[in-house]
Amino acid sequence: MIKIKTELPIEKAIDRLSAEVFSSYFKINYESLVGKVNSKKVSLYRAVPFETNSFLPVFQGKFETVDGETILTGTWTYHWYAKLFVFLIASGMLYTLFDNFFDKHTLPIPSMIIDLIVVYVFWFLFKKSKKRALEDKRWIVKYVENILNS
Repeated sequence: MIKIKTELPIEKAIDRLSAEVFSSYFKINYESLVGKVNSKKVSLYRAVPFETNSFLPVFQGKFETVDGETILTGTWTYHWYAKLFVFLIASGMLYTLFDNFFDKHTLPIPSMIIDLIVVYVFWFLFKKSKKRALEDKRWIVKYVENILNS
């Protein structure tokens, strides 16, 4: 659970953060925050032009007032397209494994080798993206703290 505190009133904090957040990835030309900010929900991710990260971390949270202090609380999740990608890869691999395993006319070995290659490529991409995701999380928290406490 991430908690970012600020002395600003909740309306002012929402206004200040929403002024710095772009609504679409296609509107940016420098490293920035993209997402939605309103009184019910905050959804943010880091966008860098001409760079991709398959496992883009997304901050999901909301503003709350506790003891006269405004707090942005939230958690990390993955973007919907990363979840869809994982689902499609996993379901395709399971389908080929079961289809070829129960097919009496062919040997399952070639399709298992293909599945293992796909798993290796997926694992490699995941490891490569993991480091970038950690950097993204730190960058988002620091950027939001600077916006709300400057």
